Amino acid sequence: MRWLMKSLVSLILIVILFIIIIYAFIQTQWGAQKTSEWLTQYTDYDIRFSGIEHDLMQPEQVIVHDLLVNPKQDKATVSAKSAQIRLNWQFFTTPSHLQKITLENGSIKLTGKSPAMPLSADILQFKNMALSNNTVDITFNADKITGGITPWKPTLNDVIGAGHFQFSIAEGSINNNHFSNFIISGEYQPDNIQIEKLGTRLLSGSLSLSGQYQDNQWKFDEVYMNGLRWQSSQTFNELIQSLSEYPRISIRALNIVDFTAEGKQWAISGFDGQFSQFSWDDALSFTTGELNTNDVVFQDEHFTDLIAKLNQQNNQLNLDNLSLRYEKGLIKLAGHWNKDNKTITIQDATLSGILYTLPENWLNFLAKPIDNKSNIQNITIEQLSINQSILIDITPEFPFQFTNLTGKLQNLVVAKEGEWGLWQGSAVLNADSGTLNRIELRRPDLKIVTQQDNAIVEQYSAFIGDGIVRGSAGLVQSNQQRQFSLIANGLNVPLSTPYTLGLKTTYSDEIGQFTLKLKGDLRSSPVASTLNGTLTGSKDEQQILNSVIQNGEIINHL
Repeated sequence: MRWLMKSLVSLILIVILFIIIIYAFIQTQWGAQKTSEWLTQYTDYDIRFSGIEHDLMQPEQVIVHDLLVNPKQDKATVSAKSAQIRLNWQFFTTPSHLQKITLENGSIKLTGKSPAMPLSADILQFKNMALSNNTVDITFNADKITGGITPWKPTLNDVIGAGHFQFSIAEGSINNNHFSNFIISGEYQPDNIQIEKLGTRLLSGSLSLSGQYQDNQWKFDEVYMNGLRWQSSQTFNELIQSLSEYPRISIRALNIVDFTAEGKQWAISGFDGQFSQFSWDDALSFTTGELNTNDVVFQDEHFTDLIAKLNQQNNQLNLDNLSLRYEKGLIKLAGHWNKDNKTITIQDATLSGILYTLPENWLNFLAKPIDNKSNIQNITIEQLSINQSILIDITPEFPFQFTNLTGKLQNLVVAKEGEWGLWQGSAVLNADSGTLNRIELRRPDLKIVTQQDNAIVEQYSAFIGDGIVRGSAGLVQSNQQRQFSLIANGLNVPLSTPYTLGLKTTYSDEIGQFTLKLKGDLRSSPVASTLNGTLTGSKDEQQILNSVIQNGEIINHL
């Protein structure tokens, strides 16, 4: 019996001695190297470290120096100058669960297929760490990360797992957009991210927000942007289309101060805005909004000093007030857009001092139906005033210009069920002077009324030299037709006027009177091929002009 007791004591002493030897062995540099080689050989990870430190005064803590871990089947890596591992009683029943892991002065590189670590901890803490995650969709890099997550329980598909987190980042970048002084705290679940607070210096400005991500959408309580400067290589339409690829966004209160952005053929600077119940899901919506901006550039157009106040009720966007400067003039506008019936109603608008050049092929554009995919199929102008403006068309075939143009449009429908035209209301336009295919005009004026589907120019007139040209016109707009008729009477004017306007009739420098009657189809291209009518002219009862126009061809009878 005594022999047995001595044997057991000897065995225990041998085991203790063996443990002491192993304990001392592991803490040597050579022992740490052999231990890391053994772990690499018998696990799915390549593990390297230069030393292990343990203090009997703190038996629950182990410090690993110069740690490097990466999966053998992946390019992800975890490195740290110092890794502090704190154990608790659960370690003896669940060796893969630790009380606390602290990684210090190192880096973490993730990939899209980074496997979960076979570890978990009550606390995962970072001190002065770097993180990079480069995938097809996003490029993320961050330096000097301090913070942690508790608890840290990674899963097979999620390296973060679930828990409360808090981090600060000195600087980093997202898709080449630089940020600094980043602070975030919140709660993370695989399909639910709660952000209690986020603040950062971003794009030369600052951003702060709070909210959550759930069911593939972001819901923010408040978002505040100040002084952001952003550049894009996309056109505006490409940018809007790319936003549809992102999760739905809703913001209870959005505040923007001094925002500047620039893309391909568009730019905006000095933008300030406040929006409530803002959301984006293939389309923009909000309850109320106020905005102003210094400059807006879209393609070849430049707007300045834009101010707007808007609200949205049900499916109608109300523009309570809009003012902006365009081409040295001022535009003021109030109206609404009903998305259900795709109708824009301009309730009151004023154009003052505008210099506007009509776009190329504007007449062909108005002759064609509106794209049925467009969200605007009807346009009504209840009240529009034009003051001291200039209208220019630089089409080489038939240029014109009207200076000091004034006018008033009332209750006029200019687009109806996807068709451009003139219905219901009236319009009166006049100018101080103008040119029509290089013919000088004085005091040109025009009055338009409508009857059912017909637009009628009750009268138009203009002084040419010492004489005057006046007449009337009509436009039939039923059954998608755009048949027009025109009568022009010239008195004491050069009989070369029709020739200069494009009708290659007999040329005459005589001063006299003429009558022109024309019919045609504005829907045809070219319109000139549909012209039919007559032209007569005389001086002192001597007939000088006598022509017939057939399908655009002019037949002279003199």
